[in-house]
Amino acid sequence: MERLTETDEVWAATRNRSENEELFSVSDCHQVVARRVDEDFQFSKDGAWYENSDCLCSVRDFDVLFLRVDRPISDEFLDSLSERFPKQIIVNNPIGIQETGAKNFLLRFQTFCPPMRICESVTEIRDESARHPIVIKPLRSFGGKGIVRIDGDRGWIGSNETTIDAVLKDLEERITCEGAVLAVKFLKNVDKGDKRVVVVNGEVLGATLRVPARGAWLANVSQGATAHEAEVDDEELAMANEISPALIERGVIVYGFDTLVGDDGKRVLSEINTLNVGGFIQAEDASGKPVVARAAELILEYCCNRCDSHSPM
Repeated sequence: MERLTETDEVWAATRNRSENEELFSVSDCHQVVARRVDEDFQFSKDGAWYENSDCLCSVRDFDVLFLRVDRPISDEFLDSLSERFPKQIIVNNPIGIQETGAKNFLLRFQTFCPPMRICESVTEIRDESARHPIVIKPLRSFGGKGIVRIDGDRGWIGSNETTIDAVLKDLEERITCEGAVLAVKFLKNVDKGDKRVVVVNGEVLGATLRVPARGAWLANVSQGATAHEAEVDDEELAMANEISPALIERGVIVYGFDTLVGDDGKRVLSEINTLNVGGFIQAEDASGKPVVARAAELILEYCCNRCDSHSPM
């Protein structure tokens, strides 16, 4: 493993350790059981590397916190990170994650998106579905979870077809709990794949095409899609040039965005992910380029510049 010469030490911790439950909750805890990253560092699904973590550290002793956690985590937890560690640089900024991770943030970039609108009632959903087939997404979701589809009098909850009444009942309950959902025009070319483009500090590093399983309309790898090599086209570079400044302004430098093939054959923006951003390893495996190493360089460069300017953004 190549050493990053600009750093003295890198430590890693997991919330799967029971000792760390308090840190990853809404509390004033600032201690974590962690392990120093060395030549033995490696990823495994069972988290075996972390089992040898036995050092109790104060998070306040670190200059930079690199946040890599999946939902479910609460917005209250993200708020508490900013409050507990105001002097640390947190990548990505927790407050920025909350704003940019919500589906309605896409509305800032509507020139790149398919037709979409926020719906606050079943009546509004019915009105939108009368115009064209639609996909409805929770404002905060991940991995294709909670997505439903309406096409005329047909409906799907996830990949399972059901009655339109069942779909509307599900959406009514969701709106009661969450306040609103995002309705997006269903695109007929969904079978051509969902492309994930990964970006760090404004630099586009690569892409992966996720193709739905045969007969499916959801392109999430967690739901059977397969990943393939892909190139970033001019339209997607224009998207990145538009999105990056808005995210960097909010302290969000690591992100991925997804595109689908629109009905006119051009790629359109369908998703922005700023929490636990996936796609870097897949882009590296598909292209043979050092995507992960370059991402690390850009993150470190950003943090060093922040340290020099004494700004904890």
